[in-house]
Amino acid sequence: SESGKNANRYHSDLDWHYADATSDVTVQNGGTFELGSHARLTGDITVEQGGTFLMREGVQHAQEYVEGSSTLMNTDIVSAFFGHKGNVSLASGATMRVEYGSGVTANNTYSGNITGSGNVEIDLGSADARFTLAGKNTFSGTKTLDEGLLIGANVAALGNVGESGWLIGSAGTLQVDSGLTAANALGLVHADSTGTLSLTENMGALNMSGHTGLFIGAAEGQTIQYGTAEESISPAGGKYNLGGGGGELVVNAALTGGGNLVLGNGQGLGGI
Repeated sequence: SESGKNANRYHSDLDWHYADATSDVTVQNGGTFELGSHARLTGDITVEQGGTFLMREGVQHAQEYVEGSSTLMNTDIVSAFFGHKGNVSLASGATMRVEYGSGVTANNTYSGNITGSGNVEIDLGSADARFTLAGKNTFSGTKTLDEGLLIGANVAALGNVGESGWLIGSAGTLQVDSGLTAANALGLVHADSTGTLSLTENMGALNMSGHTGLFIGAAEGQTIQYGTAEESISPAGGKYNLGGGGGELVVNAALTGGGNLVLGNGQGLGGI
């Protein structure tokens, strides 16, 4: 046929077979190892200086026929079939990049441990896509979230932020499911961020003077109390940046000063 498919043969874009390999991998200077979607690698990955590990984890349908099955299965349930199952070691100047293709629907959790002094970049291709870091991560290089929802299962999962916090782009949202406090929240975030820090627990008002482009929002499906009646919030960079994350943020602290109230950065949903 014109499309290249036999007219008498059944074809469905939802029918997938998954590539599978078991091996440790070393990526040398100047090299890139790419793990595509609908593919699984079991083994550890070592990325030397100047090397890149590109992980296109994710699938493009909420349900698929898996390995010839006649029953549609939820792709987040069969996540064991795809992605990297192992640990990553990043040398200084090495990069691990998570880059979803367009239309990815699965909510993927990466449980491997990421260590070393290299860099981690995450671009999920859509503000609605999400990726969870759940390992014991100690990587200390630069950390970039361009687009999508990055969830840290806990504070430690987001790596060593002593030298470099997460630089959140305007289409990015950072959420921490456990251990986030008023004392450590802004330490996770690079000062030049313009995205959203999405709260999952009630929190006192934060001093945003060093994060003038960052928005404070509430996690999807949650109502979060932000600040108390005894607190006040001063403008940062002449603005109060509030909203985003998909949930409802209840601001109890008084907004003081002559700043402009900015409700959301136009990249996501959320109520105030």
